[in-house]
Amino acid sequence: MNTSIVLVLAAVCAFACLSVNAEHNGKCRDEMMKIKKEMNAMFEDESAPACANELDLKRFKSSGGEDHEADKQTKKEFMDWIKSLDSDKRKEVKACMKQVGEAAMEKLGDEISAECREKIENFAKKMEEKYKEE
Repeated sequence: MNTSIVLVLAAVCAFACLSVNAEHNGKCRDEMMKIKKEMNAMFEDESAPACANELDLKRFKSSGGEDHEADKQTKKEFMDWIKSLDSDKRKEVKACMKQVGEAAMEKLGDEISAECREKIENFAKKMEEKYKEE
């Protein structure tokens, strides 16, 4: 799978606060939380790409695993919002999330292990199938 697709879907995961299930437990769960927290930090210190501000993606930031109920609500709001967009706007959002995901992964560098990157890729494949564009 192409790295940009993995990053987009990892970003979708982070923005939409998708539950990190048993497949991502332990160390990988912790690393997924690092990605979410790094993205949140980028919103707070305004180092996220400009498109994130233009699209107001900050409103969908995760609690970083601290408030599961709030994360579920944020996920629902994100999914409702993304479904309400036309195809061109969805592409714009995905392109922006790709930029944010790339920036977060670059900042984290080797803090994300090869093992967890592989699990993220497998998770991304599942999400790609589940949320295919029609």
